[in-house]
Amino acid sequence: DGHIKLADFGLSKRDPEWLETLCRSNLDEIFDDGADTQSRFKDRKERRAIFFSTVGSPAYIAPEVLLGRGYTYSCDWWSVGIILYEMLCGYPPFFSDSKNVTAKKIVCFKEYLGFPQEPDALSSEAVDLISHLIADPEERYGFEEILRHPFFNGVTVTDSIRHETAPFYVELSHAKDRQYFEPAPDNAAIQQQPLVTVSREDQAVFVGFTSKLTDRGQSTTLSGALGRFHELQDFSDED
Repeated sequence: DGHIKLADFGLSKRDPEWLETLCRSNLDEIFDDGADTQSRFKDRKERRAIFFSTVGSPAYIAPEVLLGRGYTYSCDWWSVGIILYEMLCGYPPFFSDSKNVTAKKIVCFKEYLGFPQEPDALSSEAVDLISHLIADPEERYGFEEILRHPFFNGVTVTDSIRHETAPFYVELSHAKDRQYFEPAPDNAAIQQQPLVTVSREDQAVFVGFTSKLTDRGQSTTLSGALGRFHELQDFSDED
């Protein structure tokens, strides 16, 4: 579906229903200021469903997009401002453990946007540029304003970069030339290690560690883990 997953074991999920709820509902109804989700959803299956529904973050989305209003390419410059802030500060400006709280901070960004107060943490030019990117659409800087900003003084931006000599040039003798890659090990030289049976005592160390959830959810609950542990102990005693 076009959603890229990189070694996430299938955890990445699209969440269109949440965005629709955010766009169509009253803000006061959907934002709970970080209330503990687990305390509100006692049922195990419901908590599991909530977990999967909250994978991902709206941290880089412009407020007009979250609110379902008309938007232009200007929303991309908002995202650039978020990324610039994160690169300079080490964290995104509207971070929260709760996706709803993050969205609330974005929608009310004038109230929540702040900068590190340590001396020399950010230059005045950086603060000014970020403030003009994380801004209302009509006040948000575009490409030309960004290029003229003092933050980029001394930086030459040219459209001829594709015609300039690259700092490193790759010379290939044929389509399958692999000279720039380390040689792959010879499969014949790899000796397969013999399988070792793990004792029940050692298995007990890993009780509850699994990437799967059973219908009853025992693999992820303390009671289920303890039950499995006692089963292994019983087997050990019998031996």
